[in-house]
Amino acid sequence: MLEKPFFGNQKNCTAPGWHWMVLGGLFVLVIVISYISTIRFHREYLRYSGEAPITLMRGIESGEAKVVLDFGNGTKRVFVGAVGDGMTLRNVMRQIERVTPLPDREPLDFSVEGTTIAAVGGIRNSANRQWQAYSGDVLISDPTMYRVKEREEIMVKYEQL
Repeated sequence: MLEKPFFGNQKNCTAPGWHWMVLGGLFVLVIVISYISTIRFHREYLRYSGEAPITLMRGIESGEAKVVLDFGNGTKRVFVGAVGDGMTLRNVMRQIERVTPLPDREPLDFSVEGTTIAAVGGIRNSANRQWQAYSGDVLISDPTMYRVKEREEIMVKYEQL
């Protein structure tokens, strides 16, 4: 016959039920880690989906600009990021191109031919549709030379001619 219980008794254990406290602490730790992981995943999803990026919710801050890509089929992607002195629209699009490769999406390839945007995300200009860039309502005629300003919103659209 055993003289001591498996988990100890009052004489051998300084705090009765210590094993339940350890188990409860581990449970709380798992819940906190799961919550933090879920928040990080959700932020990444919002950032890459373009539906409601965190940076868009706080607005465009000093030193930043916003680029909205409108694919002409209802799909829009929004990017907000830092712009330096003298950055052209072409430079900004190259920065966006670097941050978009994802396992489940095609890279956001951006190409310019002469002074026109030739393709975005594998969608090339066609006989009746073309990529156009706007600052407000003003057409940007040459994306290689246009200097993006702080707090500016650029719309790049694939639209009917």
